[in-house]
Amino acid sequence: VKHANLLQVDVVGRNFRREAGAPPDPSNEFIEDVVTNVVSSLRYTIGAPTFREFRLLETFWTVRYLADDGSDLPEAKGLVRGRVHAPFRFLFTGLDTTSWSAVKQRSFQFQPNLWERLYLDALFLLPEVGPALTVAISAIETATDQMIEHRLASQPAEAEKLITGNRLPQRLDKVAKQIAAVSLKDSATLWTAFDRLRRARNVAAHKGQPVLDGVLITDAVAQEMIVAIRPVLDWIESLMAPELRNHRDPHEPKWEWRSPVQ
Repeated sequence: VKHANLLQVDVVGRNFRREAGAPPDPSNEFIEDVVTNVVSSLRYTIGAPTFREFRLLETFWTVRYLADDGSDLPEAKGLVRGRVHAPFRFLFTGLDTTSWSAVKQRSFQFQPNLWERLYLDALFLLPEVGPALTVAISAIETATDQMIEHRLASQPAEAEKLITGNRLPQRLDKVAKQIAAVSLKDSATLWTAFDRLRRARNVAAHKGQPVLDGVLITDAVAQEMIVAIRPVLDWIESLMAPELRNHRDPHEPKWEWRSPVQ
C-alpha cells in the first residue's frame, strides 16, 4: 500500500496523434511543464509542504484520450486510447547473522552519534536533492565541531573561538592542522569529495537549484556525492576517542540477483 496524491489535468485539443508508436501527444515535456506549474503554484500559494515538485520520468502517470463529452473513445486498429508510465526501483538492505551479532553487542542504552544520524537522514531524504545535500554537510560540520571540542576539552573557550571564527573548510584544514597536526587536504580524494558536496550545497541554498560546475545534480549523482563523504566522517572520527567513532558493522552482505532471460 502506498499513500499517493492524485492530480488530474484536462488538456483540450483537436486531432491528438494516437497512432501506435507515434511520439506522445501532448508531449511529455508539455505535460511536465503544466504539472510542475500547477503543483508549484498550489504548494506555495496554500502552504502545502506535502505537495512535492517532481520529474515526470520518476512518477506514475497515465494519459487517457477521451471524446468531447468525456466518454471513452471506441477501439480502432492502430490507434491507442491511452498511455502509461510506471517507474519503479528496488532498495535492498542486507541483514545477515553477522549484522545481527553486531547489533546484539550494543548496550540497551546505545545511541548513535548525531552526525551518523544526519548522514543516514541525508540519504533518506533523496530524491530531494537540495535538502539531502544540506543535511549531509550538517553531518560533516557536527562531527568536525565535536572533534575540535574533544581535542580541546580542557580549553572550551579556545574550542569555541576556533569553531565560530573559522568556516567549515578552514576547520578541516588549518584548525585540524593546529590541534591534530593533520589536514583533510592531506588526502586529495577526501578533500575533493567534501569540496564537491560543499559547493553543490551552497549553490542549492543560495540559488534554489543544486548545481555543480554548471550541471544540474540529479538524485543519483547526489547519492554518489553523499556516499563519498562517509570516508570524510571516518577521517574526522579518527581524530577523536574510540568511543566517539562510528559503530557500523564493517561486514557487507553479498547479493546475487538472478532472472530468466527470454
